[in-house]
Amino acid sequence: MELLNILYNALYEEYDRPREGTHVSDVLLCPRKKCYEKIDPLPLNNVQLNFFTSGKAIHGALQTLVKKYPHRFEIEKEVKLGELEAHIDIFDKELGMPIEAKSARIADLKEEDLFGRNPDKKKSKIHFVRQLEAYMAMTDSDKGKILVQCLLHFGDTPFLEFNHTMTKAQREQTLAKLTADAILLKQAIERKDPNIARHIAYEEEYNWQCRYCPYAKECEALRTKEREGMFPK
Repeated sequence: MELLNILYNALYEEYDRPREGTHVSDVLLCPRKKCYEKIDPLPLNNVQLNFFTSGKAIHGALQTLVKKYPHRFEIEKEVKLGELEAHIDIFDKELGMPIEAKSARIADLKEEDLFGRNPDKKKSKIHFVRQLEAYMAMTDSDKGKILVQCLLHFGDTPFLEFNHTMTKAQREQTLAKLTADAILLKQAIERKDPNIARHIAYEEEYNWQCRYCPYAKECEALRTKEREGMFPK
């Protein structure tokens, strides 16, 4: 157990460092949770640590790709736009295209599940697409790619590749939403009022995260007060 404790401590130091600025993931996932993290920070727990470390699974392979083709690929490309900043997993300099890399505890991923077209929303990975779309909008790229490593696939095709396109109008709409959420998040943090920031409790694409959120009770209390204000007795 002593070795595990040393490992946990090292990982906590690595992943529990606060980030400055407003990142794309702060407004894409749950802006209200990010507000809570800023004004009432809690220590990283083992559930969150497990997500962070497993999410790094594919990035070792990407480092190899970039080392072999440095003239074509840039890793962790930094992009800033107003209040927002992003670090794109890979940017294809030849094609002017962002590439989002994900790992998932699944054996396979079908296109209809990735893009949210399956009626069974429990299988949806549409949040992968939304993150890529944010990067496409911020780089004004009409095409992008998602690489997914299926961690529970033990056959010959653990890595999957999906292409995605966006029109100019779609990119502009995505940018407008990101910018609006970033402004509200900044106001919520400055005023120490999470109620200002958007939450995801009623969004099918994202509300699975609420099960793991350490601020779920506080957020539910805010939503209850909001409903009571809408329908006074």
